[in-house]
Amino acid sequence: MVVVRISVNKMIKPWINFAFLYQEERFGYLETVLKTLAEWPVDDIKIMLAVNQISNEKLDKLFALWARTKLSNVIVELIDISTINPYFLQWKHKDHLQEFIDSQYTHFIYSDADIEIKYGVMEYWVKTKKLFDEYKLNFIPGTFRTEEFEGVVRSSDITYRTNIPELKIIKIGTKKFFSPQEPFQGISIFNKEMAEEHLHSPYVSTDSVGVYGFGYSETGISGYIFHNTPEGFISRVLFPIDNYTKCWVDHLPSNYAANPNKEHGKIHAHTLFQKIKNMTR
Repeated sequence: MVVVRISVNKMIKPWINFAFLYQEERFGYLETVLKTLAEWPVDDIKIMLAVNQISNEKLDKLFALWARTKLSNVIVELIDISTINPYFLQWKHKDHLQEFIDSQYTHFIYSDADIEIKYGVMEYWVKTKKLFDEYKLNFIPGTFRTEEFEGVVRSSDITYRTNIPELKIIKIGTKKFFSPQEPFQGISIFNKEMAEEHLHSPYVSTDSVGVYGFGYSETGISGYIFHNTPEGFISRVLFPIDNYTKCWVDHLPSNYAANPNKEHGKIHAHTLFQKIKNMTR
């Protein structure tokens, strides 16, 4: 029998905050998300789950779920949202940014609890951010949310409103990237410098809601991409053109793709990236 050993990356210590509006039918998504994180080859990982107020019975079910995923170092945060907008859960992670900055952890991730993030996404982000920093460019490595529906991987957030021939293409070193016209990010990733920057930006506050037409929850997740945007660009987000699947995260419910009345989830993701790649040849 051949034993395959996965080397542990001691340079990445992620702190991950999830927002989970308690619904038992979404437990399966949360379990998939946590089991994937349990496979990350890192020494230390911190997970904080922000949930709305729940009963002891429901809390017991959550603890049973975490036990099945074999994850350690899990912190549970209970938030009473009975009198406020439930989407406040998608802003609550900002309260922990200073604690992250002062901690031993190297990267802070915010995500809804139904998005599967494979370790390759973290590797891609770290390597690409290093490339941007080497060239002193204020860009952010983008993550691209996908949904699998009817056997096809589809774009959750880029729609037919995107005009592919008018996309801005940029070459950094030997790598090519494009700046999306619809830049929403399904997850947020910060290193410590970016977390510090975000804490001192307008987008840490709900007063920024509406930037680029984003609503309450969208601004909470993605508002940071508009702070100190490079001149001539819509946002700081860039997507890779080569090896593009490295930046993909899976929106497990696939509810946009399955809903014929939604414009999202309709474009085939591979087709989209291949068309853009063909433009650069």
